[in-house]
This record gives sequence, structure tokens and C-alpha cells, in this order.
Amino acid sequence: MTGKVRFSTLGPEVSNHALVTRRYLEFRGLSNASVIFIDDFFKGLEMMSDGAADFMIQVAVHPDCTDVVAKVHFAHGIHIIDTFISPSKELAILTRVDVMAPREIALQPATKGYADISAWEKWVPETSTSAVAQGLLNGAYESGITALEVFEQHPGKFRVDRIIGTVDDPWLVFGKRRVCGSGIVAWPDSPGAQQFGS
Repeated sequence: MTGKVRFSTLGPEVSNHALVTRRYLEFRGLSNASVIFIDDFFKGLEMMSDGAADFMIQVAVHPDCTDVVAKVHFAHGIHIIDTFISPSKELAILTRVDVMAPREIALQPATKGYADISAWEKWVPETSTSAVAQGLLNGAYESGITALEVFEQHPGKFRVDRIIGTVDDPWLVFGKRRVCGSGIVAWPDSPGAQQFGS
């Protein structure tokens, strides 16, 4: 592929998807790549179909992932061409300092099992941990599961109710040329394979 390679992923610039996509591009040595931020993975598929993007990266635990994987091959002629594992940003449950007894917590649905959130009566689904952060900042939410760096970047606005830490997530890379024939495409000497013994 010649010219600038275009990868789409979930924005904004401060999102976990942005961080991990840039890690992946650096790992692959793709210094000529650009990142296009989207707010919907189905839009990302359409961009690939229309030639506006070359590849797309999505975390496999995203709520839309099952539907995206179901549509890529048959509806768009797009395929999963690579997979990898990457730690997320360090996550935490943050609460606005002006809320003494929060009743609602915003979260990206994939994160709801990361911590015990039974103390919150209402769970509000969001599209990403970045969207949770934005909702906390503009006062729309009382508490939320988001990046710990939000607390650090906005001193005095939030308290940390719980530090969750990082999660090792599986990620999918979508492209236009199929890489899987009749067999498995896998890394024979992966760190995981080394745990199986001989």
C-alpha cells in the first residue's frame, strides 16, 4: 500500500481507542499512518467501503462488536485481518465532589463488571469511557467509570471512589483483503502459546 494509510477508530483524541490505536501503529512501524476518529463503528465500516478509510481498529469488548463482526464480511466485504492484546488506560470510579451520596453511575457497558457498582441505584450506559468523562465534566453524571487521568487533569472536581486499574483487552483490526484461508491465522510462538508447555 502506497501513500498515507488511514485507520479509523473510536474518538475523541483522548479515548482509550485512540491511545491503543497509536500504540498499534507504532508497534507496526506505520509512521505514514493517519488516524480518523469516528463515533460509530458502523460509520467506520461505511468509510472503509467508500474508500475514506483503509483499516479500522475496535476493542473486542465494545457493545457493538458482535454486530460489527456479523456485518463486516457479508454486508461490506471487509475482514478481520489482525488481532492483538493491549492494556487499557488506568480506570477508576470518579464522583463529582459536589455530590455527597451519588445514586447514578455512567459507564460503558463492557466496564460494568470491572468493579462492584451495586451501591449505585441507576446505571447509565455510555458509548465510551471518554463520553463518561465528558458527562462528568459537564455535570450530566454524578459518578462514572472512566480514566483515572480525568481525576488528575481536573484537580478539585472529582474524588476517586475506587481505583480499578488497567485491563488487558483483545483488539480487532479490520481490512479489505482476507488473510484467513482454510486454516488458523495465529502467532505460533506467542507468549500465550509458551504457557501450554511442550
